[in-house]
Amino acid sequence: MINLTPDFTFFYMLGIFVVVLFALNALVFQPTLKILEARHGQTDKLKDTVTSLNEETARLLIQYETHIAEVRAKGSKERERLVTEARDKQHKIVDAARAEAEKTLEGMRGDINHAMKEATLQMRQHVQELSRDIVARLLERKVA
Repeated sequence: MINLTPDFTFFYMLGIFVVVLFALNALVFQPTLKILEARHGQTDKLKDTVTSLNEETARLLIQYETHIAEVRAKGSKERERLVTEARDKQHKIVDAARAEAEKTLEGMRGDINHAMKEATLQMRQHVQELSRDIVARLLERKVA
């Protein structure tokens, strides 16, 4: 038959349980809890470090993008200035070439007019000589 009433072995088991409980608490549970708390503390520190690094990264990214925008704007202004300067230079060169061409053209026109006047004068002289020759041949005598 089973006896359910506690006897003196119960107190031995209770004593052994308490001794093992304190031994395990001192040797296993407390060191494990200290390790877990230390790990939790390190994890919190690393999370704080990661958060601060993310904030620093975001700040540096904004600073970088701002700097890039400034440099692009400066480059765009410089490019516009150079294009305007090049266009002005181009207009000056084209205007100078036009003026030179106009001057050369006027000189050639003058030369052509002068040559035309000389040719007209020479032709008038030849016309008179030719007409005298033609009249002389037709009349078969010399005309003065």
